[in-house]
Amino acid sequence: MVTIDSGISWESVRSQTDRIFVTAAGKVQRLAERWSPGEGAPVFTTGGRYMQRGWTEWTQGFQYGCALLAFDGLHGGGAEAEAVDSSTSSALLELGRLQTANHMAPHLTHAGVHDHGFNTMSTYGNLLRLAQEGGIAAEAGELEAYRLAIKVSGAVQATRW
Repeated sequence: MVTIDSGISWESVRSQTDRIFVTAAGKVQRLAERWSPGEGAPVFTTGGRYMQRGWTEWTQGFQYGCALLAFDGLHGGGAEAEAVDSSTSSALLELGRLQTANHMAPHLTHAGVHDHGFNTMSTYGNLLRLAQEGGIAAEAGELEAYRLAIKVSGAVQATRW
């Protein structure tokens, strides 16, 4: 049975969530430095290092989507998140945005996988959400591209079922 603790407040957990995003930011940046997109998607670790397996590419969406989520968490974070300089936050946004533009389009029309939600919503979905919430600036054409990506991915998934 789940017991709800209504005494928990945002302020009582904020420092822990800030630490999560600060830690995630470092991990996302280290992976970006060490991993070449030409190697495919990092799928699992062996000896503490990510490895690629060509049979699945759903983790590529998480890789770039995590940069966007870390940006989002740092951007609106508290004291610990604010201790991370703004260039780190900006670098995470640009990493997520550029890698989505450069590497995620082939996933949109891939009819042989079920992982569209992971890839599409982690990347294009987060970019659209951030823009609609006012967390990032986006031109009208960008917004339409994000919406189109989500529609295309959804249509491909619908054909599978």
